[in-house]
Amino acid sequence: MQADQPSPPRIYLPFTSGTNLEEKYLEIVMLRGGGDCVSPIASGYDPAAIQSERVAINGVEFERQSGGEGAAGNIYAWQAYTTRRGEVCVSLTFVLHSTNAMHYDPPLGEYDEPAEAAVFEEILATFTWLP
Repeated sequence: MQADQPSPPRIYLPFTSGTNLEEKYLEIVMLRGGGDCVSPIASGYDPAAIQSERVAINGVEFERQSGGEGAAGNIYAWQAYTTRRGEVCVSLTFVLHSTNAMHYDPPLGEYDEPAEAAVFEEILATFTWLP
């Protein structure tokens, strides 16, 4: 399956300041062709390290995958939602990029992951296939 764009569009989302959350964004990837309809962010991960389930949001069936990784004090938690219609696969990936709160003086408060991620399903509820 081939991506339709060389670099996926990234939409930065607002988040609560004063915590260790550095950025929150959505990346959109459209793939065409046969094969599996899964998030490109999941490639390279051990399948056992990824949580995966089927969910229906506003009548659209998605494969929801989630995972995360850390590097040099940065933590990336992600949730990807993919859906297919015919030969087109769309993947919407939400990323919460945080840092180690203890690296600051004074230490920052930890961000509220469920509260910050709540907007993801609100955005997904607006997804629809055009005729």
